Amino acid sequence: MIGISSVPELMMFNTVRLSVCNKDGSRSAIGTGFLFTIDVGDGKIQPMIISNRHMFENKDRILEVALHLRDPSKKGLWFGAPPLVRRVNLSEVEFHSNEEIDIACLPAGWTATEDVFSVFLNESHLCTFEEDELQPGLEIWFVGYPAGLSDTTYNLPILRRGWIATHPKIDFEKKKIFLVDANVFNGSSGSPVIARIDNKVKLLGVVSAGFINSQPRKVQGINQEAYVEFAENLSLGCVIKSSVLPEILDVVRAEWNSRKSAGGFGGTE
Repeated sequence: MIGISSVPELMMFNTVRLSVCNKDGSRSAIGTGFLFTIDVGDGKIQPMIISNRHMFENKDRILEVALHLRDPSKKGLWFGAPPLVRRVNLSEVEFHSNEEIDIACLPAGWTATEDVFSVFLNESHLCTFEEDELQPGLEIWFVGYPAGLSDTTYNLPILRRGWIATHPKIDFEKKKIFLVDANVFNGSSGSPVIARIDNKVKLLGVVSAGFINSQPRKVQGINQEAYVEFAENLSLGCVIKSSVLPEILDVVRAEWNSRKSAGGFGGTE
């Protein structure tokens, strides 16, 4: 059993590895989700997994979520235990009403059971984008599974660091996004972007994509010339602002209350 003593360490146990699987069991995509809770009223808390829309769009596939086990003494993380892999269908996924916003969430009461070690963010962590310290150049962290890479022995993700590259209080290209100076790869989709502002942990947004510069270059062969397409990572990532989350969280809250008589989505005390 280990403790959690820092923000980056906390984020390593807030994220979950998402594997989208075909019906034959083969994996079609790997991405990142993170654990979040909302208050749905009546003393109930609804746990959920937040990620990108494009991770959840194909409802004919199965989602595998790798969770950490809690120590049998119930005192904390059972470090070194094999991950608890939960297979879920995607029928209850809620998508943001704006199809151009790459955000979705999956109500997941099973992430908060006694045998699961979970670290949740909540609405108090959302950035207002009015904070004085929120400026270009601010250091950020994001945690995920770049190119599917992770510590599979201990079910641990990869921590990355970067800096805000555009003005975060101004919508980049009039969209609810900002850019970060950081390498973003496939598998980082859905990674939470965190910063310490006013000595508090704040969720700035969710990684959606990286930027690639592709251009043809001439290659001289022995008897002929050819043009080959080269792709270069620009070391820039696109982050969807966390200010878009309240709208989809309110949808989940309303849906939970409409199904309260049937137990909702499995909210917890």
